[in-house]
Amino acid sequence: NHGLKGSGASALRAEIADYIAAHPSEEVAGNPVSDWVLWDSGEDPASYARSMRAGSRWGGAMEIALCAKLRHAFIEIFERRPDHFVRIASFGDSRAANRIR
Repeated sequence: NHGLKGSGASALRAEIADYIAAHPSEEVAGNPVSDWVLWDSGEDPASYARSMRAGSRWGGAMEIALCAKLRHAFIEIFERRPDHFVRIASFGDSRAANRIR
């Protein structure tokens, strides 16, 4: 499976931005979303969510982790090498039925 079915990038970005704004104390890898946002952008969660929702800002590990949670998915990130791919990260529950690569 490659990608999330039924969601465009803008809709998915808006869903994650709304979650960030509404759940700043949600923990991702042992730290609250508000800390991740501050470290990454220097902003508070509401401001960060507004800018994320309005533009084409790229998400990082925190946004991918939240996407895995919201979509009940296991998301694997691969890096292309000259003759193969190498998994460099994974997010979510590896037992999830929805596996995204």
